[in-house]
Formats: sequence, structure tokens, C-alpha cells
Amino acid sequence: MEDSEIKRELFYRDRKRITCIVIMIIVFQLVIIIPNLSYDSNSEYEISHSLTVWILPLEEEFWLHLNFYSSHQDAAEAVSSWAGVSMLVQPSADEEHTRNMTIMDENLLSVWMRIWFDDDYEETFTVLRIDFGQKKNTTLLDREISILIQPYLG
Repeated sequence: MEDSEIKRELFYRDRKRITCIVIMIIVFQLVIIIPNLSYDSNSEYEISHSLTVWILPLEEEFWLHLNFYSSHQDAAEAVSSWAGVSMLVQPSADEEHTRNMTIMDENLLSVWMRIWFDDDYEETFTVLRIDFGQKKNTTLLDREISILIQPYLG
């Protein structure tokens, strides 16, 4: 009996602290759960386009870099890039490289692209306008590159 009274007395004496701790635990849980319930994970990272690049592999591996821009001037000066894709092309790789893209507005009909190999060749690049749905061919450092961007069909 005496033990039970001591417990009640401790609880009564420390009720403000206990209440604060319980409230903090509840608030912490709400801060974590409520934003996750309202967040639509599919809208922000929805795949909008498919990028296919054809390039023959060499005896050594190399990086192919593609950055996307809204204008020719931005691409030539390498400013205000929307996004970029880097592809490692290995000697045993296929000629065709496909990536899904989440960076483009579905209403776009074309983009400007800056293309270069490895960081050593950043001064040697090409700028292309890519119309969606049409395959575009170019040559950079005697390597033929074909690019196709089309809406992602799932």
C-alpha cells in the first residue's frame, strides 16, 4: 500500500515533466508522419522522357557527357543547365545506351544539348538542338553519335 502511494506521489509531483515528454513524443511523430502523408512521391520524380544514345565503344572506356539547356547560347557558354547525364562507355558495352529522364517538362518539343567526352576534353564539345521524337546524328572527335529523345511510354 505504501509503495503505491509513493508512485502516485511521484507521478503527481512530476506530472508537468511527464506531460511535456508525452507531448514532445506526439508532436515529433506528427512532424514526421503528416508531411509524408501529403507528399505525392510520383509527381516530383515521374519519368517524362527516354534518352537513347548510340555510340561505338573504343578499346578504352570513356565518359560521354550530355547537358540540357533552353537555348543555343546557354549551351555554348555552359550556363543555366537544366540537368546533365553522364554515361560510362566501356569496351565491352553495346552501341545503344538508354536512360529514363525525369528532368523535362512534358510540353517541351526540343532542347539544346552540349556534348563532350571526359573532363579532359571539356574544351572540345558540340552543341545540338534535339527535337523530341527525331533521331539526331553528329560527330565529335571523329566519333559518330546518334541521339533520340522521346516521351516515355512506360
